[in-house]
Amino acid sequence: MADSILKAVAIRRDLIEGADTAVGLNALINRYASAALYDGSPRSDRAIARLETAIARAMAKEYLPQARAIGRKAAEPVLKAEGLTIAELRGGIRQQDERYAKSNLASFYASLKRETGGLSNDINVAFVEALRDGRSRKELVEALVSADRSELISIRQGRLQQQKASRVLRRAEERASRTGNYDVVDAAREKLNRIKGNVKARKSFLARFETRVQAQARDHIRRQAEHSQTMAFRQGGYDTFTWIAVNASGACPSCQARHGKQVKAEEYASESPGNAETYCGSACMCVLVPEGTAADQSRPNSPLHVEETAAIDDVPEVRGRPVEGRMPGPAPEVIRKVTGWKPFESVEEARRIVINEGVERAEFGGDLAIANNVAQALAEAKARGIQMPRSVEVAPAEFSVRSTSPAKTRDGRILINTDAPFWKDPQSYAKRRYIVGDWSTEDSLHVILHETAHAHQQLDDPEAYKRLKKLADFASIGEIHIAGQVSGYASLNPAEFIAELFVGRAAGVRYNTSVMDLARKYGPRKLRR
Repeated sequence: MADSILKAVAIRRDLIEGADTAVGLNALINRYASAALYDGSPRSDRAIARLETAIARAMAKEYLPQARAIGRKAAEPVLKAEGLTIAELRGGIRQQDERYAKSNLASFYASLKRETGGLSNDINVAFVEALRDGRSRKELVEALVSADRSELISIRQGRLQQQKASRVLRRAEERASRTGNYDVVDAAREKLNRIKGNVKARKSFLARFETRVQAQARDHIRRQAEHSQTMAFRQGGYDTFTWIAVNASGACPSCQARHGKQVKAEEYASESPGNAETYCGSACMCVLVPEGTAADQSRPNSPLHVEETAAIDDVPEVRGRPVEGRMPGPAPEVIRKVTGWKPFESVEEARRIVINEGVERAEFGGDLAIANNVAQALAEAKARGIQMPRSVEVAPAEFSVRSTSPAKTRDGRILINTDAPFWKDPQSYAKRRYIVGDWSTEDSLHVILHETAHAHQQLDDPEAYKRLKKLADFASIGEIHIAGQVSGYASLNPAEFIAELFVGRAAGVRYNTSVMDLARKYGPRKLRR
């Protein structure tokens, strides 16, 4: 059955990786990179509206219907192995699939309108700033169009490389399923991840718009394929499914923890690959298969096998945990550098203090709780000699609609997602994430301290941080397990390891020699103290 599951995943591979779709959408958006977008008149609005319509039509007529068909097709290898053949969805199952397709398309339309609205706002702001700075309209339009074309060409080259690398990975997986040699698969996947990491927009308005739309399209396409595959299984009479981490021991920590978990049909919306709160998010390659069809998942030589991680109970000085999130001891008491800190009584007061600390811009959206959390966290970071971020801004529009990420860092700026569940109760949320092994502390300041560590690296040594971010993974499985002693999130990649280590050290956690040696390899001294 493992071979059947891998065949099912191979059918969805190109679709979920999104390489072909990315190239198509990139070409479509490239056609609109012209001065018409920046006319600053109703003509500009019409150009943006035409771009929006073209993207929406491509999703409605091509990409989402294709995802439905591929999702159903991906169920066939598993069902066939069980002696079942589902020609088409029928009755209530078909109605469920159609309802989901309509709501998924509506969701994409809503996200697309948000992005086109953001593009229009960016253009309007650019004109206002140009007027302030004495730049002519013609000069501004020429600069914007030139930046668009330059970055879009670079991104297009990256998309084409990603498409080629994705096909190489698929062929490597096909060979490995016959030969049992998965080393070549790891190498191909590493190359694909490296290419993905290089496909990023920097300054151009339309290029940034392209990357955001690509992310939304990929997520909606993946959801559609996943749902249609599950509906095909439901048509076959199955209502309980088994979570399979197809990447096995190479899967993210949260997917490894779910490997073999039983998921009921009614739990599907929140506990399916890509929809659950896993580290890999929408990049998840796991699959739900009908219960009882994955009996050979635990064979040591199976590509579906998840290895047992090394125990660290015999290292008493470590308050950490391995990749799967086992917690060997209680959380340590958080140690503050800034003692006697008192919350501010107004947002304006907190903003003024944060700016006095060295932050150029602070925007808390009128939320006093967030303002106090940020102010206290930055005070702690500064007391440890950490460089202040360029700005801290409440910016939920910078996150996808379904994102649960509380914050992220970009070019030294910390962006806060007020829609994330963390901000409803930071202390309780942090404690839950600590208990399951996701985070290195249960500190309510964890998020801002973590992002401040990223900002410090981005501003203190940009080139070193770029090199660190290009490392999609650690050098070895051994390094992953060492990083996992800090937290599950730390085991994702070296950049997250250093940020999680800093938060742990700031809270008073002591780590063993192996952890600190790994920190010296990847991170600056200030973040290791």
